[in-house]
Amino acid sequence: MSTRDDNLKYLVEQVEDDVPVFFEQLTDDQLNDLSSFTRAVVAQHTAGLDRLFESAAAVVKLIPDFILQSMIPRYIDPPIAARISEKMNIKEVRSLAAGLSAEYAAQTALYLNHRLAAEVLSGLSDRKAAAVLQLILSARPVIVLEMMEFLPEKTLKILRSLDLSVFRTMELHSPDHRATVDRLLSA
Repeated sequence: MSTRDDNLKYLVEQVEDDVPVFFEQLTDDQLNDLSSFTRAVVAQHTAGLDRLFESAAAVVKLIPDFILQSMIPRYIDPPIAARISEKMNIKEVRSLAAGLSAEYAAQTALYLNHRLAAEVLSGLSDRKAAAVLQLILSARPVIVLEMMEFLPEKTLKILRSLDLSVFRTMELHSPDHRATVDRLLSA
């Protein structure tokens, strides 16, 4: 993937909406400057939060799952849950996710590192994984494209069984995304 594609991909990941079309008209240098500026803004706004999320993850390990599973949806917003999850081991995250609603798991997956989201999904029951994937497809289909490279064949099979029509009409900014959609729809 080129630096230009990396920059476009990074900018797309920062928002829930599509990036402005004019981004594709920027020169490589302008796009790189915009991406660098965005990274600096994000870094400034998140400075110091990693330690907070590490502390929260340490506390979460001390509380039984059945208590956490009832408390998490009421008291922890999905973006925060995602950041805490990234500080936990995969076994703990899968155990917690198994007892949460598909809606909450999908909302949280939108904010997770794509590799971790794929690992969590692959540890869920087929039924729950299908429900979570369908919700993510409805909310932000590009996230599914990003997770695909990390999904095991079993979970890819579940994904292929879902309604993938969103990809037929979706405007894709990245050549990698276009290639991923082509592979998914041709399988």
